[in-house]
Amino acid sequence: MMPKHLISFLRILLVVGQSLLAQQTSPAQDRNLGIELTGQVLSKRVKQIENACDLRQFKTAEDWAKHREVLRGQLAEMLGLPDLVSRPTQLQAQVTGKLELDDIVVEKLHFQSSPGLYVTGNLYRPKQIDQPLPAVLYVCGHGQVKENGVSLGNKTHYQHHPAWLAKQGYVSMAIDTIQLGEIEGIHHGLYRFDRWDWPSRGYTPAGVEAWNAIRAVDYLVSRPDVDATKIGITGRSGGGAYSWYAAAIDQRIRVAVPVAGITDLRDHVIDQVIRGHCDCMFFCNRYGWDYSILAALIHPRALLIGNTDEDPIFPLDGVFRVQQQVHAVYGLESKGNLGIHWTTGGHQDTQELQLGCFVWFDRHLLGSKRNLERAAVPLFAKSELKVFDRLPSDQHVTDVHDWFVPKAPDPSDQAPLLPADLGQWNARCEAIQEEISGAVFGRLPRFAAAPIEPTDSQTQGRQQKSKLVETQRRVSQGDWAITQLECESEGLPSSTLLRIESLVEPSDLPTVVLADDSLWDAWVLTTNPEALDRQKVNGDGLVKGQILGEAWRSLIAQADPRRTTYLVFPQGTGPWRWDMTDKEGLNWRRSYLLVGWSLEGRQVAGALQALQAICKEHSSDVVILKAGVQRSVHALHVALLDPNAIEALELHSLEKDAYSKGFVLSGILRFCDIPEVLAAVSSRVPTRMKNAEQYRKMPLFRHLEKGLGLPIVEPVVR
Repeated sequence: MMPKHLISFLRILLVVGQSLLAQQTSPAQDRNLGIELTGQVLSKRVKQIENACDLRQFKTAEDWAKHREVLRGQLAEMLGLPDLVSRPTQLQAQVTGKLELDDIVVEKLHFQSSPGLYVTGNLYRPKQIDQPLPAVLYVCGHGQVKENGVSLGNKTHYQHHPAWLAKQGYVSMAIDTIQLGEIEGIHHGLYRFDRWDWPSRGYTPAGVEAWNAIRAVDYLVSRPDVDATKIGITGRSGGGAYSWYAAAIDQRIRVAVPVAGITDLRDHVIDQVIRGHCDCMFFCNRYGWDYSILAALIHPRALLIGNTDEDPIFPLDGVFRVQQQVHAVYGLESKGNLGIHWTTGGHQDTQELQLGCFVWFDRHLLGSKRNLERAAVPLFAKSELKVFDRLPSDQHVTDVHDWFVPKAPDPSDQAPLLPADLGQWNARCEAIQEEISGAVFGRLPRFAAAPIEPTDSQTQGRQQKSKLVETQRRVSQGDWAITQLECESEGLPSSTLLRIESLVEPSDLPTVVLADDSLWDAWVLTTNPEALDRQKVNGDGLVKGQILGEAWRSLIAQADPRRTTYLVFPQGTGPWRWDMTDKEGLNWRRSYLLVGWSLEGRQVAGALQALQAICKEHSSDVVILKAGVQRSVHALHVALLDPNAIEALELHSLEKDAYSKGFVLSGILRFCDIPEVLAAVSSRVPTRMKNAEQYRKMPLFRHLEKGLGLPIVEPVVR
């Protein structure tokens, strides 16, 4: 059992830590050091991406064409799309009813874009059709419609758009999204529901919406009343975003008119426009793109960008920056196929915007120029447009996030997937290292005459020059001294360190501990005892001197008398902590994903840079690496990325499903999971861990030990 006085001390540390965090984020101070650092780091990354993605690099249409198909494949991967070539031909489409009004007919229909992934829609067409007509797919934004608690689908909110198009001689279909459709799935995984497994899975609802739109085009071109060579797409807000994605992927879409659906990373991240957006707006940015590349993939087809001038979540400055980048590509070829149309207003579906869109379709699908006299207006009661009387029992809309992007097979529990020999295992370890290195340090596109490939940014990240800088904070008691340092990389702190040295037996042999936040709180008490006076901690049976003594002892307990010990606190931890659960913190954490990183990946990078700076400081090739409860997964990844620098690795414990529970590396579960990473590390670095037996029983670990003669993770011996 834990001694009573230690329980009291830990309780006090919790109170002190919470109080300090609250002080950091209080309105009075109006600043938090951790968030300030996050903003600076992400701003540098945005500028790096902007430079790499500058489309003005392309000097000829042929140069751009060399990259376009590779980029299109990357986008499909970042959306998590199924294989487009082998997609099923059958859609199981059914018309459940029809409505007629004046000169148009509405078909209420559904189809399955994948088995069980039902898409509900309304197809509007002229009553009299003499020849195949151009078709426009309308993809809906967030327009919730419910009556008596029953969702009618957002297609009913946006009905005026396809109705107007049908009256003007088009076939037009509006489809529901998975959120706010008749079958209600979710878009707000990170935004609202703490689904941090989504980015590790490589899942984004933008991918499902793009897939459903592509499959809707499959349906449209199968109809005899549709001219398959004249397909357009439009939508606003979320529908504007899905218009971009579907048109970028599907070249059958000849005309795209996205409205209020795009801006650049500068807006989303630096100016924090992300706060107004749910997760359905974004691809998983594996390749370090800015949104101008997405937009440029529609070239050379007809593209009109629509926006209002005071839209707070699609600011016109950012929209214009995207347009200028895309203009550089269209200027190489098909300059007349690019337009931008903005009107006054906020985030609104204005008549002025609608008319500009309709004129663009007339020009590029009908080849006509006519005066438009009638406005788009709703024609039907919303309840009339509902497709299902009863929702299908075999639907897989509400759980699409759990199956849409398949996870990689897990060799830790499946004997047929085990490596055949040492060469195969070494190759797999190198592939895991390369995948995780790219996720940690971030990738960037490289435009050149050769096909586009990731840069060596991950290698550069490993080798970034970092240095240790001492601060003025140093405390000595008895046989020990503790000094606070910063590890700086590219002019910014990547982590804070506490160096613990024996005054009796100094040593140049380094031990690195990726420390839990409680140890930082103990340091705050040690260097700032007044912090304790500000806390209202009663009934714990400890006087101030005892509390401060426990704080000091908790720090010294991490040290080895024969070595110099460093406690490492990367960004987002220790002095850089910020509340990741409130709205501001949540959106900063989401912002890492937008630039092709993750907070956890940057913490691994910061810890690795600190380790390398420590090695340099001590003229040592290796360190002993340790971690407590909070940072064991981080330490595992540090050891994976630089195994030659680790003499031995000692972890507290690892959760098998850490990637699913919030240790985010974008798309990692499409490639591997924690047990395989642990196997890769422990077969190269002597590794001990408290819950080692959980892993040692797995077929992969038994096979490495018995079949290939490799060392595997060992239990901690106390």
